[in-house]
Formats: sequence, structure tokens, C-alpha cells
Amino acid sequence: SGVSAGVVAVDPFGTILLHNRSAITLLHLEAQETLVGMPLMKAMPAVEPLLAEMETRGERSIQQEVTHQAGDRQLTLLVRITAEKHAEEGGAAISRYVVTFDDVTELSVAQRRAAWAD
Repeated sequence: SGVSAGVVAVDPFGTILLHNRSAITLLHLEAQETLVGMPLMKAMPAVEPLLAEMETRGERSIQQEVTHQAGDRQLTLLVRITAEKHAEEGGAAISRYVVTFDDVTELSVAQRRAAWAD
């Protein structure tokens, strides 16, 4: 709960199992809303291509900036997805994904301004 980054655990089928308070704040949802039981692709549609790329390449983790529409705001989120594998099955099957993300919108704007100034 004390982490500023949004953290979401997702089952292998894409359903959100749990999340922290920062995930609600960063996605600009109402404080009483919960993401539990919601498909990740509904909560964060921009993450779908990352998951697909990760599975295609057989990677254990992936990190990339994505654009997320939160109400009337367009956010730039730095997203990292990590696959956790079942230990008892020799580590072959994915038991869940952990998605962490930070809002880097202001940083991106500042970098663009600096580039234009140069």
C-alpha cells in the first residue's frame, strides 16, 4: 500500500486478482472502485499488445511506455509485466502476471519541451 507505482496481479486468463490503491489513483478511477474480477484488457487496453509480445517472444518480463486514456486525460504509463511461473510444475506454466506501472506523462512532456528547445 505504500508504493507509489500501480501494482496489479493478473491470472493467466487476464482477470485481475488484486491491486493496490495506487493502481486506482493512477488509472483515475473512483476510490471505491475495485479492479478485482475485471479483465486487465478492460482496465488497461494498451497493455494487451505487451502481453502478446511477451508471450510470442517467450520473455519472462517486458517493459515499455504505453498511452492510456483515463477519462478526458491521455496518460503515458511506464509499464512492466513480469510472469510468475508455477514452481511445482518445473516452472513451465504461468501462474500469474504482475503488472506495475507509473505515470510518466509529465516527464514525457518535459523531455519533448527540452528537445524542441534544443
